[in-house]
Order: sequence, then structure tokens, then C-alpha cells
Amino acid sequence: MSPKNDLLPRLLKAAAKAPRLEDDTPSFALESRALVSWRLANSGDERDGVLRFLRIGLGLASVLMLVIIALSFRSIPKDPADELATPTVVLDLALLD
Repeated sequence: MSPKNDLLPRLLKAAAKAPRLEDDTPSFALESRALVSWRLANSGDERDGVLRFLRIGLGLASVLMLVIIALSFRSIPKDPADELATPTVVLDLALLD
């Protein structure tokens, strides 16, 4: 066997002889207690309802603003002559009196 081919079996044998490390994961009881305390800490937050209400209000105000802008653009006269029509009528009425 060549030296290159001999490396893999030697590595596998050394890995098999190595001592196994202990598992460092926490126990199930510790995980459950941590999760319960985390859920209780987050569930008692009263700001969530107020923040949700403010987010919904901001969304509705934004939509209302866009609708008002769209309606204002729609009401702008397209013909430049229409812009002068109202002042001319007012001037004519003022001069007739």
C-alpha cells in the first residue's frame, strides 16, 4: 500500500480509539423550565396590544392619505383654460353691478 492510501485507515483507527466526549446539552427539565419562564415573561407584556393598535392605525392613515391624494389629482382640471374660467366669471359679475 502506498503512504497516501495508508492515511485514511490509520485516521479511522485513531478516531475509533479516541475517548468519547460527554454530551453538553441541557436536560429536558431545564429546557422546559426555561421555555415556560420565557413564555410567561413575554405573555404579560401589555404594550403589544397598544403597539398593534398603533400599527393598524398607521396603516389605515396611510391608505386614507393615498386615497385623498388620488382624488385631489383627479379633481385638478386638465385644460389650462378651465383654470381661468372661474375668475373671469367673478370679474364679469363684479363689473356688471
